[in-house]
Amino acid sequence: MKYITIKEASEKWVITERSVRRYCVEGQVAGAIMVNKHFKIPANAEKPSKKNAEKIRKHKELSSLAKRVIYEEGKNNHFGIYEYIQLNLTYSSNRMASNRLTLGQVMELFRTNKISPTFEPMKVDDLIETINHFACVRMVIENMTEALTPEFIKKIHYMLYYGTYADRKKAVAKGEYRKDHHKFGIHYTKIPDALEELISEYEQNDSPTMEDILDFHVRLEKSDPLQTEMVV
Repeated sequence: MKYITIKEASEKWVITERSVRRYCVEGQVAGAIMVNKHFKIPANAEKPSKKNAEKIRKHKELSSLAKRVIYEEGKNNHFGIYEYIQLNLTYSSNRMASNRLTLGQVMELFRTNKISPTFEPMKVDDLIETINHFACVRMVIENMTEALTPEFIKKIHYMLYYGTYADRKKAVAKGEYRKDHHKFGIHYTKIPDALEELISEYEQNDSPTMEDILDFHVRLEKSDPLQTEMVV
C-alpha cells in the first residue's frame, strides 16, 4: 500500500497539518499508522468530515471511579473523591510554585470561598492562583474524555495566570508558546512541532499507566513550552 505524509495529506485535503494529525490521533483516518513517531496515511484515505468525526471520536470507557468524580464535580460534592483531587492537586502544585497557603487554607477557600486572616501578610496572588487552579482542575475533569491537544494545554495555562500580578503587569504571555531561548527547555522555534509529537505519542496509548502519565508530565516540563518568564 502507498502511504503519504501528514503534509501531503494536508495539501490533498486542503486543511492544516495540525488538523490531519488530530484526525490521526483520534483514529479518524482509516489505515493510518505511526512509523518512527510520524504518521503515515494511506494514499487513498478519505478526509474525515467534521460531522462524522465528532460522532466517531474515540472515547475511552470511563471507569466507575471516573464516573464518581464527574458526578461529585457536578454536585459540587465536598468530602468525596472530587474534593480530595481538588485540594491535593492544588495544594501540591501551588507549593512547588512557592505559594504559601496551607492545606487547611486551601480547603477553606474551596469549601467556603473565604479564608481566615493570619498574623502575617498574605500575597493576593496566592489566593488568585489557588482559585484559578480550582477552575483548571474542574475543566480537566469535565474534558477527561476529549483528546488532549496543544490548544487545551495553552487554555489551562491562560486560566492559571489570569488576573495574577504578572498578568496585570503584562509580564507574562498567558496561553502562548515561549518566544525566547534559554538554558532550560527546547529551542522556542521547535516548540509547536515538539508538543504535537509528544501529545501524539501519548494519545496512541489507549490505556496509559501512572508511569506513562508521569513520563508525559516530566517531558512536558523539560520542554518548557509555555511563556512564563518576564517578557517586558
